[in-house]
Amino acid sequence: MIVVDETSMVSSKDMLTLHQVVESLGIDKLVLVGDRQQLSSINAGKAFAMIQASGGTMARMDQNIRQRTTLLRTVASLANAGKAGHALRLLGNKVIESQSPAKDTADRWLGLSPQDRERTAVFASGRDARAAINMRIQEGLVAEGSLRGEAIEVMVYERVNLTREELRYAKNYRVGQTLEVGRGGMRDAGLKAGRYDVTKVHANGKIDLRKGQQRVLFDPRKLSPEETHDGLQLSEKKIVQIREGDRVRWTANDKPRDLHNAAIATVVAVDQNAVTVETASRQRLTLGLSDPMLSRLDLAYSLNMHMAQGITTDKAITVMASYETNLSNQRLFNVGVTRVRDELTMIVDDKAKLERQLASNAGNKTSALEATGRLNIDNMADGGPERPRAQDLGLPDGPKSGASDKAQYRGAAGKGGPGSGEQGRTEKDRSDTLLALPERSLGLDL
Repeated sequence: MIVVDETSMVSSKDMLTLHQVVESLGIDKLVLVGDRQQLSSINAGKAFAMIQASGGTMARMDQNIRQRTTLLRTVASLANAGKAGHALRLLGNKVIESQSPAKDTADRWLGLSPQDRERTAVFASGRDARAAINMRIQEGLVAEGSLRGEAIEVMVYERVNLTREELRYAKNYRVGQTLEVGRGGMRDAGLKAGRYDVTKVHANGKIDLRKGQQRVLFDPRKLSPEETHDGLQLSEKKIVQIREGDRVRWTANDKPRDLHNAAIATVVAVDQNAVTVETASRQRLTLGLSDPMLSRLDLAYSLNMHMAQGITTDKAITVMASYETNLSNQRLFNVGVTRVRDELTMIVDDKAKLERQLASNAGNKTSALEATGRLNIDNMADGGPERPRAQDLGLPDGPKSGASDKAQYRGAAGKGGPGSGEQGRTEKDRSDTLLALPERSLGLDL
């Protein structure tokens, strides 16, 4: 059996690969766990919702055991139902307006006792707020003496999350960014492996790149949408100061050394030649100044809400801004308010404006089957339009009576409320039509 958690974040392509692996290995059961009301994959598709719509066997876990107060359980239910405005109003004075949300968030965390700091996470909706909070907290820790010794400055590369299709358009590139090409090179666009600086973006859709003394005119439109082996990655460069005692996180994987993207580590020693860190598993590792992983870390006093999905903390301070129109949506709000067991404080720029922004942006994405009119998940309530049959769409039928467990298509839709953890009801359907989505009975919407 293979179990996949946070399945809402799996793209269609990755889901296909997963099923191919399962089939080739002869695995008799694949369990997909997640909450499709939370964040979707960056790349195309919403496979988890489509699988549920196709009639896979589901066990619904709808008892919330994460939130330990009535207030937070109710807020979680409202957020999961797409009623962010109601949730904000219910939080009352726990939603604090500020003209400088990042600064006030950092100062609020710094004002906590050491014990409460350990129990309190800081979540930001975007990278700019996260960077400002991290810097402010680091400065405060230096001032109080919690961080020791001289700082070392390292150049780090922060990933810009773009799909392959978005990388094909010059408008998504900025001067000062870096474009990394994997070992095999980029054959379709004529780039060899290496790291290139973006020096100019032309109005005609081409981009000037520089690698050392080499200058290249790059046409991103030549990128093949289907190529997946060139390891193409766009990054932002920035300088980060590291001191003994700093909390950092990795922004890339180094599997041979058991270093994983988003994992947290603590800096235990710094000198002019190396940085020594201790990982969560108590492993100590010394990184020389030329070690590539030293350029793949960042401060971790604050985390993006996208990184927070799957995290549980006793307390949290969460920052959202109404002007972040793409980031401030109901799905991100759902993640931000449901990480917490006991106490949540939100710092916002304008509560009324944020409520309107959340109401206008559900954060949903549309599948290809919906875009082409072959399927409309949102109108599949009982009594609605005739629903297409699964086999007409090339989707799997629900399990057939008498079929063996190995032959049945299996999926598990978990976490009806974020943090659910107990076995729920099992719902089976033997029809050949697509099922109404399970949240429909609760008034939830994709």
